[in-house]
Amino acid sequence: MFVVGDSALFTKEGLRNVLSRRNYAQIAEPLFGEDYMYSLEGHHNGPHVWVGGHISALNSAPWDPVFYMHHAYVDAVWERFREGQVANGVNPETDYPRNPAPPNGHAANDIIDFRPYISPITNIFGMTNFVARLVRYEPFPTCENTCNNSPHLRCDQSRRICISRNRPVPQASFVSAQSSSSASVTPIESGAPRGSAFRVESRSQARAEARGPLPVGQKFRSSPVRDARTRADSIGTGPAAPSIRTASNQVRARASSSARATSVGRRRRDVSWNATSPMDHRQSISSLDRSFTNTFVLDGSVDLKRWVYVPVHIVYTRSPNAEGEDPTLLGNAELANDICPTANSGASKVYVASNGLDYYGSYKEFAIIDERQPVSVTTTAVGIKNPDFGDGEVLFTAYDSCGRPCRPMCSTFVNGQQKYKACSGAFKISSAAPAMYRYSYKEAIAANILSLNLIDSNADDSSPPVTFMCGNNKAWPWDY
Repeated sequence: MFVVGDSALFTKEGLRNVLSRRNYAQIAEPLFGEDYMYSLEGHHNGPHVWVGGHISALNSAPWDPVFYMHHAYVDAVWERFREGQVANGVNPETDYPRNPAPPNGHAANDIIDFRPYISPITNIFGMTNFVARLVRYEPFPTCENTCNNSPHLRCDQSRRICISRNRPVPQASFVSAQSSSSASVTPIESGAPRGSAFRVESRSQARAEARGPLPVGQKFRSSPVRDARTRADSIGTGPAAPSIRTASNQVRARASSSARATSVGRRRRDVSWNATSPMDHRQSISSLDRSFTNTFVLDGSVDLKRWVYVPVHIVYTRSPNAEGEDPTLLGNAELANDICPTANSGASKVYVASNGLDYYGSYKEFAIIDERQPVSVTTTAVGIKNPDFGDGEVLFTAYDSCGRPCRPMCSTFVNGQQKYKACSGAFKISSAAPAMYRYSYKEAIAANILSLNLIDSNADDSSPPVTFMCGNNKAWPWDY
């Protein structure tokens, strides 16, 4: 995080201002002048601009993992606002702004399309108590509740507010899970120090500044509050690259087509119909129909030569059902009772992603698995930064079509034999031999065709550096 721009994080003053209002129209955009201080959207904009980089632009903000933590907090603020409405006799379910000319997509009965996670719903249905009850939030930390007993907060007795504890300086040195001479994609131990010890921020920022503004398009509007600690944005943003516009337009086009299909050619679904649909977590479309487009943006530049490909094994196992029985003995009948079925054939996808830890770049690919089988094994490949352009660090993650995370297993050597051990999924990338990456997707897949032992083997260097163990259980995947 570079701490740039003319905005601030969500401040206590901003929180008080938002919660002092009673009607949604008083905190909803567009607001200007003194009224902007009460805008929930405005205070939401602050961290986007304050952090800078991809999260500061509308087209690319979701690429940054901070995006999801930030929006979870904004949603918690929204829930506190709704509680204030109820306490003051305002019904949050019907308090939708009565704008005679609302912005496109923001009218009360316009469609929100979050398929395949839920069926399409209307904006005003998103304000119902039914949706509000889908999540719960802890109280905001205060001195009175001992800062929620958070190990990261303490009460400032002079101001009677909770503040962050001082971060201890890490004493450990960087340690890899296997010798750097044995692999060019080396696992990183959890808790390895970051920041100044590796000059990660300065190196990444220098490379990004050298390439000029990020080609991501329009930035978020600045927040109502300024942070005096911020510095000028030395990277900035430029017009969106064609690949970024394409990816963004695909999302918008799907939402628009859904809205048209709802009003033309299908019965319009009223709130009473939608009141049951989100409760059913079944996918509204087959996971096989889901599509996405990788942007191939790396440190602000779109260049296919900056990407190489790492083979990844996927091992999917079906877990016992609620009665403790083997679901594979019941075949398709058991699949019909799954809380998140995919396709009637039993075929589904497991998504594998790479996210740069010290470079700006992400890549996502999928593998087809067969949920009807006790064990389904396949191989895919994901793009990472080409170490010919400098060493890097990357985090591999995987999840199935229902969003259940998979457990990473990293290749290492035990007593001279190759083994896969549970790990964080974080790797250091270098060009040292033997190379565990290939320069094309096809080569990365073909290199593993002859690997017969899928977990532990004495195979040569073509064995994937990481295997993901997936299933329909609810085990925490990063416990190792």
